[in-house]
Amino acid sequence: MKKYLLVFSIMSIFIVGSMMAVTITIAPPDAQSFNYLQSVIPTFEQQNPDITVQVVAQPNGSQIAALVAAGNAPNIFVGPVSMNYVQNGLLLDFTKMPGYNQIASELITGIFPYNGGVYNIPWMVTTQVMFYNKTIFKLAGLNPDDPPQTFAQYLYDAKKISELPPGPYGKYYGQFFWNEMLQFSWYWGMLEQIYYNFNDAKYPHLIGQYGLSLDFTNPDAHFVDFLKFCKEAQQYSSSGMQQASIFGRNVGMWLQFAYGWTFNLQNSTGGPMIYGKDYGLAPIPTNSTSATAVHWSTLAQRPLIVFKATPEKDAAAWKFIQFLMEPQNELQACEEIGWLTSVKENANNPFFSRPDVKPYVDQLSHVIVTNPFDENPGVTQAVLNAWGQYVVSNSIPTAEQAFQTAAKNAQSALSSSGL
Repeated sequence: MKKYLLVFSIMSIFIVGSMMAVTITIAPPDAQSFNYLQSVIPTFEQQNPDITVQVVAQPNGSQIAALVAAGNAPNIFVGPVSMNYVQNGLLLDFTKMPGYNQIASELITGIFPYNGGVYNIPWMVTTQVMFYNKTIFKLAGLNPDDPPQTFAQYLYDAKKISELPPGPYGKYYGQFFWNEMLQFSWYWGMLEQIYYNFNDAKYPHLIGQYGLSLDFTNPDAHFVDFLKFCKEAQQYSSSGMQQASIFGRNVGMWLQFAYGWTFNLQNSTGGPMIYGKDYGLAPIPTNSTSATAVHWSTLAQRPLIVFKATPEKDAAAWKFIQFLMEPQNELQACEEIGWLTSVKENANNPFFSRPDVKPYVDQLSHVIVTNPFDENPGVTQAVLNAWGQYVVSNSIPTAEQAFQTAAKNAQSALSSSGL
């Protein structure tokens, strides 16, 4: 009898243990993140033998909606998602999870609260600065140690570079816009820091604070001036990255250079580009000639977001996020994936004091945090469409008309959203 009781007890323990085991999924946005996660998951699973973590390919916007509707969304999503998921209660509120306050206190910035809840943990962050090719500056008779501080100086330098005769890497272009990406609403995140340097970041967002009105239509936002600048800058730009890019050594300046692009410089035409010798980094220019003018930029992030499932899966997902946010793990991710740290303890690490990294770290004191939840992609796309029609395709003849078109279509998108 005792023998059977012993067997029954062992089977009961096994069954209970099996019921406690849980499998969660995480969907990163790129190969570097995928590979990093694959490398650290064994350590996490060894520490948490009841949790299995699977890395899955990240679905796009329409696929996410279908997966959410079917109850099959990835447990952890790395990247921005629609604000609708927050408003409909589909995301995990991290403020209700044990240990949240400790993680929040260790972050430099990036938390984006909504109605008292927090639905994103900024795994890593990045910002954008101005890249300029020192070799091309010398060829154009410009001082390679004195990059432009104002938009007027920027246009002057871009024009000088564009007037150079073709060189060993083809025609020279003064500057660059990544116009192929205009079809994607996220591309506004690569234009907005140019825009709000025209208004000292007093109107950094397209939509007002409560989502009820448009902010960029305020005269003090200087959106028309922003459009006029981009139109003139486009004269000194290639049609796209296939024709010219900073990596091809024939573009003088780029206002949209995020830290993650640094790794691509190793594969530049003619060999790796060396910071200080081949290129420099500087703050994005402003519209002010004041010596004390603030140069603003965007703070983008790799947010960790959890689609709610069962309490067991939610708890496991949160535990994995806590693991990823441990300073040594977050630092390793930054180094391998190519982003900046969001953890205070890592900010003074020698890795972030390197000459080619420090300009980004310095910029973090003057950034506007990008909302990780897309409030209204219709508004964003309306602005991008008008920008492209005026700046690139010339189908809208004046900046004023482009502004009116953007305002009209953005208001229509805002009204139709029900906000």
